[in-house]
Amino acid sequence: MNPKLIPHHQINKSKWDACIRQSTHPLITAQSWYLDIVAPEWNALVADDYNAVMPLPVVKKWRFRFLIQPLLVQQLGIFSTEPLSTRQTDSFYRIVKSMYPFLHLNAYNHLPQSLQLTQRINYTLSLNQNFSSLMAGFSKNCRRNIKKAETLNLVLTDRIDTDTFIEFSRNHASYQFPPQGWNKLRQIIDSAIARNCGFSQAVTDDQNNLLAVAFFLINSNRITFLSGTSSPKGFQKKAMFLIIHQTIKTHCTNNLTLDFEGSEMNNIARFYRGFGSLPEFYYQWTHPLTRFILQLKNNHYFCTKNQPDGN
Repeated sequence: MNPKLIPHHQINKSKWDACIRQSTHPLITAQSWYLDIVAPEWNALVADDYNAVMPLPVVKKWRFRFLIQPLLVQQLGIFSTEPLSTRQTDSFYRIVKSMYPFLHLNAYNHLPQSLQLTQRINYTLSLNQNFSSLMAGFSKNCRRNIKKAETLNLVLTDRIDTDTFIEFSRNHASYQFPPQGWNKLRQIIDSAIARNCGFSQAVTDDQNNLLAVAFFLINSNRITFLSGTSSPKGFQKKAMFLIIHQTIKTHCTNNLTLDFEGSEMNNIARFYRGFGSLPEFYYQWTHPLTRFILQLKNNHYFCTKNQPDGN
């Protein structure tokens, strides 16, 4: 396998998207339309006529080009229509590490154990069961919170426009997001709905006050929980439990996986585990010099704490 670096303007996006759809880990966030939003000038490594590909989301700063993990993307890495050996994966790694200080992988990528990798955690739930079986896997606390929400005359709806979604999220999100991040989220929502690969969910009270919103991406095998926010009243009334509960109920018995996209934070991880989800691990490699610089940075006043929303 001999991956070649392809600049953005030369990428065959038709072949690219076919590879992602047929890959062993077909994440919708690696499709070309999504990458065009979150990393407009992304380049790529391509091998075997697009049977194995790796997106390279690059930015240019101080006359240098950096490989970044874009906002609203949890995993990238290498995507292949056939499982790759460690040696084949390493052929991509050798090129990337000579050019960039970071390498972000997905759950299906494996690199030599000699590398110093940072393990990240995700939570997923197979929906290929009947709803009773899935409910049996919910924690007692999760079931109790769902029952509480169901007694409060809350209303579930999918009729929420993008402007309202973004405004509510900006007003109530507990995580820090740069201004351009909200614009990218808006573009993703509009593009996904236009492509019939995304849907919104919202909860209101009996006076039509918005309590919680969520947006999910969906492709042939995965529903991805991209964004979710509750107001203080929504948090109190357990509105987000109702959204996830309904999403599972609607899509159960299908050959789908609900991808929660995180989290490293205990309270958020507990929320996801409460629905019976299981951990899925992926990895990040950082150049030793870059790791040293980041450690210095985190020991001073430059560190910003990000906290996604959850109940």
